[in-house]
Amino acid sequence: MKKFYVFLMAFAIAFGASANLDAVKQNNRVKKLAKSAVNMKRAEIKSASSADGLLYDKPEGEYSVFKRDGQSLMWDWGELYLMNQDGFYAEVVMAADGVVWMRNVITYVNNDAWIKGTLSDDGTKIFVAPGTAIAHDSWNDAYLLLYPAKIDIEGAGDNALAAVVIDTEIDAITFSIDGDKITLDNTVAEQTGIAAFYDEEHANEWAGYMDMVTEYSKLDMEVATPSASAEKQAAAIVYTNPDYNEIDLTDQFGMLGEICVEGNEVFVKGFVGDCDIWIKGTVDGDKVTFANASLVGVKSAYLVYLTGASHETITNDWGFSYTQFTATGEDITYDFDAETLSLTNPSGDLLITVEPNATSALFSYIAPTVKLYNDEARTPMAPKLTDVSFYDWGEPAYYGIALRTATFDVDGNFIDPAKIAIRFTVNGEPYTFTAAEYTCLSEDLTELPLTLTTSDYTFYWSNNYNSISIFGEQDSIRILTAQLVYYGGDTESLSAVATWEAEGSGVEENIAAESNKEAAIYNLQGVRVDRNNLTPGLYISNGKKFVVTK
Repeated sequence: MKKFYVFLMAFAIAFGASANLDAVKQNNRVKKLAKSAVNMKRAEIKSASSADGLLYDKPEGEYSVFKRDGQSLMWDWGELYLMNQDGFYAEVVMAADGVVWMRNVITYVNNDAWIKGTLSDDGTKIFVAPGTAIAHDSWNDAYLLLYPAKIDIEGAGDNALAAVVIDTEIDAITFSIDGDKITLDNTVAEQTGIAAFYDEEHANEWAGYMDMVTEYSKLDMEVATPSASAEKQAAAIVYTNPDYNEIDLTDQFGMLGEICVEGNEVFVKGFVGDCDIWIKGTVDGDKVTFANASLVGVKSAYLVYLTGASHETITNDWGFSYTQFTATGEDITYDFDAETLSLTNPSGDLLITVEPNATSALFSYIAPTVKLYNDEARTPMAPKLTDVSFYDWGEPAYYGIALRTATFDVDGNFIDPAKIAIRFTVNGEPYTFTAAEYTCLSEDLTELPLTLTTSDYTFYWSNNYNSISIFGEQDSIRILTAQLVYYGGDTESLSAVATWEAEGSGVEENIAAESNKEAAIYNLQGVRVDRNNLTPGLYISNGKKFVVTK
């Protein structure tokens, strides 16, 4: 039995596998779920295209965001849950030649892939072919396919996962368009709808997610968009995060975005890497002001907003310090240099939140700056090996390698993470990660993309941290080196080499010294957290991953 690990989540009300349809309906009191799910990252083998073959880049066309309403059914660990869809959002792009692209069409299968449909000649129907791939489950190396579905509680017996089956009597998935509303068709008496199923190789088993009685309502909002003729230029968005200890290379982080100036307006995109909505600011002399709670995109079916903030450093009774952010609710103003197209504000902080001015944030940025980015040859900052440990309790045995890496050159300039790779040598020989030994890879790699993250955590990257597993060495690594290579400006630029030796190295002594202290703890976003207030989830400390269950 498989399970699609898009989110780790908890639910409040459940009913058992032996429940009938009436019992399902009686659970209508279940409301929308908490927005604290953790998105499991997909692998990125090549920066040019997705490794799983699905479309993640927003297609060209007329873009709209829709609020979703309706009911959903979910299987989780042997039980079924009924819930409302309110609080989730879908995206639709009306492209050329009658093509329609939709994203986030099944509740909780929110891996941000677009699915393709076609528009009827009269513009009132959207058709999606049954069996369309909507997600890839890396854990089971299987695709999730979209099919018309129906509930069969009685036929499920003791297997709740058999409670939803493909409805073979319906030959097309259709949505009706009526003005600013889109409605899922063929949802009869809350017993039919659309659902995610595994592919035929995995017996078309229900993946545990089904939507019924779904209606999309178009949001009345302005999506900031520069004109097609406006010059859009690459920009480095760099911010500070001081919650890192002395083994870190830098407290600076960055991402690659875009900036555009058109008349009296400045457009910026890229505050969240996979959200591609522009935010618009108004120029007044040497200042640019962005409205508080500007929408920056839709991430995993949630709207995400740019929120103005301030921060302070808090030290608790145990001497542990961390940064606390407070939403100000104020518009965000930058100093603007029109000649260099740079935005700076040393006292301006930003939060990325799922509610305007929310206290909790997906991302927190201290004094982010926006500057033009030039793709040129630069020497990357050297990595630092912080932990090398051999683990022989699993199959296969492996070395766990923890690295501190930075997306900056030796002079502190941001460099494109997609053009950075890591090379290793083991006992003096270049190391190759083979697809035969590393099943999460699609090809042999003599260097690893810096940002490579796989669902099994053989490879993991977040901000300034990399975790890498090396198989097959049987506790025989005497010396290991790591080096970054940067391909900016069509040039191969190498960092200094970081070295670990099994005995007697300064690196080993540095690692041991750090292990004897109360090491910092980070979440999967690379943000330092208070060890005394950990919620259930996966964390990293001293180069090792651990799980908090309660």
